This record gives sequence, structure tokens and C-alpha cells, in this order.
Amino acid sequence: MKTKLIIVIFMATLISFNVEAQITNPYSKSRQVESEIKRHKKKDKQTEEKQKSEKEPSGKQTQEQQSEIDNQEPQLKWSKYDFIPGDKVIFEDDLRDEENGEFPSRWDLQQGNVEIAEFGGDNVIMFRDGSPTIMPYLQDPSKDYLPDVFTIEFDLYCGTDNFYTFLYDRKYQKSGSPTGYTDLKTSYKHMEFGTSSSRHPDEKTLEKRRWIHVAIAYNKGKFKAYMDETRLI
Repeated sequence: MKTKLIIVIFMATLISFNVEAQITNPYSKSRQVESEIKRHKKKDKQTEEKQKSEKEPSGKQTQEQQSEIDNQEPQLKWSKYDFIPGDKVIFEDDLRDEENGEFPSRWDLQQGNVEIAEFGGDNVIMFRDGSPTIMPYLQDPSKDYLPDVFTIEFDLYCGTDNFYTFLYDRKYQKSGSPTGYTDLKTSYKHMEFGTSSSRHPDEKTLEKRRWIHVAIAYNKGKFKAYMDETRLI
């Protein structure tokens, strides 16, 4: 009987222990899980705040960056030379067989003093004085001889003065331009047409006295002007 009793008591104790363990352990695990969740949440929050602080600079950094942006100037990327000359020649003059000291035979004079001269071994048209103005000599200069699409090209030796290229015959015609913009102003580093103007990107290194190639393209109201291989208008 004692043996049985011992067994029963032992079993009872064992069962009691197991039951207590079954009751106690879920509660302990739950607390551990909650603690682990809170720890991970805290860690995630710290990571999130760190990432946020890295993405969002301080007020001082933001002000400095904004100041840098405000002080920056827009940068223009100069396009490639896309000038295409026309395929039908209206007027051309290479100044061959012209006599030095004479007025160029294929041109008409509005005012001033203009003569053929020699420069660098080649014949050139020299604009001397009196605000010289010339235009191509054509059979019927009173009529508009420039179509809706045309191009103009010439070489110009630049000095300190500006050179003007008019798109109509100032001696026999009226401009007829609805905008009033009729002439291209050219200097050694600058072009201007109406309200549009632009400086050469290498203006600081350009020589004031030098040869430049001027090209103009007009296409049904769209105007482009080039200095050498750079489009400025």
C-alpha cells in the first residue's frame, strides 16, 4: 500500500508538475514573443528613422543645396552643325576677274564707298566709309526674289564693327516683314536677329580680327543663323 501510495503521490506530483508546466510555459512564451516583437519593432523604427535621416538632409544642408541651385546658371548644349545649303543657286559671286579699286560688278550700291581690294592673295569686297550698303544686282530688283525657303552663305573678315545682313533690297523694296525683323547683326563673337541674340560659346578665346563663315537658313518663317560651325540664332 505504501508503494502504491508513493506511486500515486509521485504520479500526482508529476502530473501536477506537468500541468503547472503546461500552464506556466505558454504564458512565459507569450511574454517572450511579445518582447521579441517589441524589440524588432524598435529596431525597424530605428532603421527607418536612420534611412529617413539619410534621405532627408538637415535644414542646413538643404539650405546650402538650394543656395547652390540658385547660383547655378543654365547650361546650353550646342547642337551639331545642321546647316544644309539650297540646291538651286539664285545669286553667286566669287569675285573672279574683278579689278582692284573698282566697285564689284555684280553688286548695286545704296550708299557709302565700296571697292574691290586684295587681302591675303584673294579678291575681297572692302567696305570703306559712309555706312556702305550694297545688294546683289538683279534684272528686276523691285520684285521679291527670295522664296519661302532659302539659304545665304558668305565669308566675313571681322573687326571691331558690326556687320548687317538685310533680307530684302533696301534700295528698291520695302521690308514687308510683319515683325519688323529684317536684318542679322554679326560681330566676331555675337549674332542678333530681332529680339533673339546669342554669343559664341568660345567668345573668351576668339580673336577679334579673323575670318568667319556666316550661314543663314530661312524656312517659311523659321530663321537660323550660324557662325562657322556653331548655330547662334
